[in-house]
Amino acid sequence: MGKYFIGVWAVATSVCLSAGTAVVVTLFVLAIKQDCSSATESAQLSPIPSSITTVSHEESYLRSEQQQRAIQQHEVALRDRREAETIREALSAANAQQSQEASNHFLNIIRRRVEQEWLIPTGASDSMAVTVQVRLGPSGEVLFTAVANSSGDAAFDSSAIQAIHTAAPFGELRNLPGTQQRNFRHFYLRFSPGDVRD
Repeated sequence: MGKYFIGVWAVATSVCLSAGTAVVVTLFVLAIKQDCSSATESAQLSPIPSSITTVSHEESYLRSEQQQRAIQQHEVALRDRREAETIREALSAANAQQSQEASNHFLNIIRRRVEQEWLIPTGASDSMAVTVQVRLGPSGEVLFTAVANSSGDAAFDSSAIQAIHTAAPFGELRNLPGTQQRNFRHFYLRFSPGDVRD
């Protein structure tokens, strides 16, 4: 608002002393209004600064092309990452399936060998069952056995444990890959006359 505002303020002050506050307010508003309108006119007449430049059609096209190329590269990277994840998941699933198949095969071999050695006590019914916890050493030797779920008959439970020790060692453990051997050294076997006779 500059010098003009100061001049009007001086006039307004002198009027304030003689005529009252209402006149001062009116002159003050007029001064601001005139100063703003003159500032608007000068802004409208001011030329555009030389620092502002317009973008040519060619530059605009080049920028658009670069953006398009960046988007395409991003999409290719995403696609490659998705394909890599799919392959990794497929390999992981295949390994898990092979591991499960190996585990089932190994346990089936052990179960058959133990059942061949199991002398089922006389008078044991088909409904009787005992689950035995087994821990093997690296060469398939039995390190530990314990009844995990008893049949309620001590002689029946002992016959199952005796069958495991008679069938050992389980050298098939050494045929498994080293990474899987540790997983298969601890397992549970369920003994039931009904399962053996079927």
